[in-house]
Amino acid sequence: MGEEETLTRARLEFLKLEYSHLQAHLEHLENAEWKVRQLSITLWLAAVGVGLGLQGSIENAIYILLISIFIPFLFLYIDARIGRWHSSHKARLRAIETFVSGGEYTLPGTKIKTSFSEFCLASGKEVFFPVLDFSGEKTLSNDEKFLFDSVATYPHMVVGVRRYFYFSQILGALIIVSLQLYNLYEHTWYFALIGIGPLFYIMILWLSKRRRKKIAQQLRAG
Repeated sequence: MGEEETLTRARLEFLKLEYSHLQAHLEHLENAEWKVRQLSITLWLAAVGVGLGLQGSIENAIYILLISIFIPFLFLYIDARIGRWHSSHKARLRAIETFVSGGEYTLPGTKIKTSFSEFCLASGKEVFFPVLDFSGEKTLSNDEKFLFDSVATYPHMVVGVRRYFYFSQILGALIIVSLQLYNLYEHTWYFALIGIGPLFYIMILWLSKRRRKKIAQQLRAG
């Protein structure tokens, strides 16, 4: 077996191992997302239940209910962080599938055209399809969607199930706390606290749109 054939076999083996690893890790991340959501709703319901059922000091009950506001905030960030990793791995996985199954392929990271056959045969070439690029940075570093999905965490807070699951918990906790504060102090301005949830959502949505525009401008300038 010649040196060139050995290099070809090694590249193919690494690519196959990476693809299997990415598939397994994607399943792990998807399971982690659901476990985070289950833990979030369990702790949130527990905090709300204890806060509403606490006998004696109303002030202590409100402290417990305030915790119920921060629980979904915390788990929203953790879930979004996992979603960020999931997006980068999934993008890399799809890039491998497109590269292997198609003819000529343009590598988004460098805009260089290549093909799977060249990848297998061009042992002396300096530029070919990256191997063991789990983060996808070398493969997709100039892809607008990849940069938007993989570099920052906050855009993932307002997409998919997260936008309904966590923000409904935040809004529900804010409503309950506002009602308890009104019952205790009888000031209607406490109901303004309810606006924290929608304002937080709108802020993240605005920052996400601003980030998408900035990335598009940077890629056009480059």
